[in-house]
Amino acid sequence: MDVTRDGNDFHLKFSGKLDGAGWKDVKIGSWSYHDKPDYGSPENDKRAEKISAVKLNASDTTVSVTVKGKLLDGPRVYQITSRKLPKNTKGGMEAFYTISK
Repeated sequence: MDVTRDGNDFHLKFSGKLDGAGWKDVKIGSWSYHDKPDYGSPENDKRAEKISAVKLNASDTTVSVTVKGKLLDGPRVYQITSRKLPKNTKGGMEAFYTISK
């Protein structure tokens, strides 16, 4: 899977067609971290992002998820999860998108 972003839209491109309505089951959470030279930072300012739209493209391979409101600038990590994507995967799907300054 490939994750890209355009404004408030995250695009999740899968290698095969998605079937059923499982693609609607997407959640996005985010947090910030302290950008520092040593490795590791606690997750700060955690929040569940509000989703205003979830769409499947015409070729049934890309799910576009629109986040309601303005996305916060980096450094920030966005975690995209689904318990039903892709079909027949134990534990579901988890992807990350990082915005750096």
